[in-house]
Amino acid sequence: MDDVANQLRDVSAAAQHLSIGSDQVLQSEKLLAEIADEAASGTQNVAASIEEQLASMQEISASAESLANMASSLQEQISRFRV
Repeated sequence: MDDVANQLRDVSAAAQHLSIGSDQVLQSEKLLAEIADEAASGTQNVAASIEEQLASMQEISASAESLANMASSLQEQISRFRV
């Protein structure tokens, strides 16, 4: 009888140990999910910033081209004058 009782205690202790281990695994999985969500959010923010920078660079490029055309036109008009 004592052997059965000892075995039952051992099985109970092992089950409790497994339960604690399962809880720890679950907590780790939740933490990993939170980290993954934060990383995804950060990636989206970076992508949005890159898109904004690209749009700004395109505007700057268009403005530079417009200024170059104006400068060329002005140079052409100035060249008509002789001093």
